[in-house]
Amino acid sequence: MTRFGLKQRLVLAAVGAVALMLAAFTVVFNVVLDKRLSDDATNVVQSRVQAGLAVTNIEGNRIKVEEPGSDNQLDERVWIYQGSRAVERARAPGPVQTAVKQLALAPKRTLKDVDNQRLLVRPVMHDGKRIGAVVATVSLLPYRHSRQIVLIASLVLSLITLIAVGFVAQALVGRALRPVAEMTSQAADWSEHDVDRRFAMGAPHDEITGLAATLDALLGRLSAALRHEKQLSAELAHELRTPLAQIRAETELALARERPASELHEALEGVLRYAERMTSVVNTLMAAAESQADPHAGTIDAREAVKAAIAACAESASEHGVSLVPDTSVEPIEVDADSELTVSLLVPLITNAIRYGHSKVRVSVSRDGESVAFRISDDGPGLEPDELDSVFEPGVRGTAANGEPGAGLGLTLARRLARVAGGDVVAEDAVAGGTFVARLPAS
Repeated sequence: MTRFGLKQRLVLAAVGAVALMLAAFTVVFNVVLDKRLSDDATNVVQSRVQAGLAVTNIEGNRIKVEEPGSDNQLDERVWIYQGSRAVERARAPGPVQTAVKQLALAPKRTLKDVDNQRLLVRPVMHDGKRIGAVVATVSLLPYRHSRQIVLIASLVLSLITLIAVGFVAQALVGRALRPVAEMTSQAADWSEHDVDRRFAMGAPHDEITGLAATLDALLGRLSAALRHEKQLSAELAHELRTPLAQIRAETELALARERPASELHEALEGVLRYAERMTSVVNTLMAAAESQADPHAGTIDAREAVKAAIAACAESASEHGVSLVPDTSVEPIEVDADSELTVSLLVPLITNAIRYGHSKVRVSVSRDGESVAFRISDDGPGLEPDELDSVFEPGVRGTAANGEPGAGLGLTLARRLARVAGGDVVAEDAVAGGTFVARLPAS
């Protein structure tokens, strides 16, 4: 069956089902007909026996056959016996005559088929004694011939019906599956050229609308996967741009002139740090893009996460002349999130604060109900009220950027990582400066 398409399989299934029903009908019909024809033959031979008994008289202990009247004709297929002697004999083939002679001695009513003939014997009784018998026959050939004709006719009719059902089923199944073929072709075309198209047939209420809903869901997941792929590429480019630039700068500086071994060693250590940062960024982004890998695969102390994020941003803060002030005086608070993911979502928030802060960036940790709140505040120009949500959109930057170069993906990345872990990142409308709060589930 795997070699056939869906249309052929449905047609074969329909023809097979009809074939089974026709076979059952043909068998039942012919069995019933055979029983009916057999009963008819028995009724005919019984009538002949009755006719023989009607012309039979007993005088003393002798059987006498009266001359049949016009309303009581004796059939030519009737034998009348007294004992083993035939009083009235009919013409019949030798095997039938032999069977009749043997059957005439039967002590009770007996029905028997011999050589395409049905024989029936009825004993003749007088004073409680059997003195003779009446035997009649009927030919079974006409009945069997009728049965064969009906059997052949029913088989031919069944075959014609099956052929007709095959053609009709093929036409109907083809018509019923035409929308499926069209939808499949459209879905294949949309998946390559326009993944945002949908069939939009509403809530499923039959097979076609159910298929449409399934294809819409598949196209939606494909569209989401493509968006995530583009977003991952943009985030990788955004996050790797700075360490790559620093590695390039360190390398070019080291190659520009002869330098003491100590300076070369220091430059290589810087290159190693940036390489490790790049490795961490790639691992974190790939983990988040897989959905997404289990974000609760481990836990981390919130204070340690702040220290690790500040350490990763220390050089950038030094370049911008901004001091990083951690507030980790709280009791230990475990964050129910992967350690690398937690640090990676804090780094772009701190980097953003360093870029726009004038002199100081404060990073604090506190428990907020069932969550851990990381608050990153700077003393820069802050955000306008209408920018509190828009700055998290890819490529969107606040007015404080003043046209400075940047991809506008750092905050987007931080929010996405937080939401992967079951938390969120929001911007607060502060009196002065900018404030971002990252909330993650507490362990």
